[in-house]
Amino acid sequence: MGERFVIFPSSVLNLFGSNFAIDDVPLDNLTVDDAFTIDDRNATLTGLLVDGTEFSFNLNTNFNFTDDFFLPGSIVNVTLVSDAVETVLGDTDQNGVVDFSDIAAFIEILTAA
Repeated sequence: MGERFVIFPSSVLNLFGSNFAIDDVPLDNLTVDDAFTIDDRNATLTGLLVDGTEFSFNLNTNFNFTDDFFLPGSIVNVTLVSDAVETVLGDTDQNGVVDFSDIAAFIEILTAA
């Protein structure tokens, strides 16, 4: 039996790192050093902490004896930290993911005087 994580109402969980995703969908809208509140529940939050540790939390609102439990009223924040963002070839907006948002950042770099 593995470890479980329980967060109580009015508690705040702050996670600092990179590669944050909900149910394997990357959170591409994060800004470096700005906390982003995760409102999703009954989903899986994954990412990479600043120290390089991978994490995965099941944001369950239904109690059972085997999964993580996030009681209603609990707050989960993720903060993209620039030191944690891996250098990825083509990642011009430096959010740790190569995607369409990199095109605008690339054009901005090219046209900067």
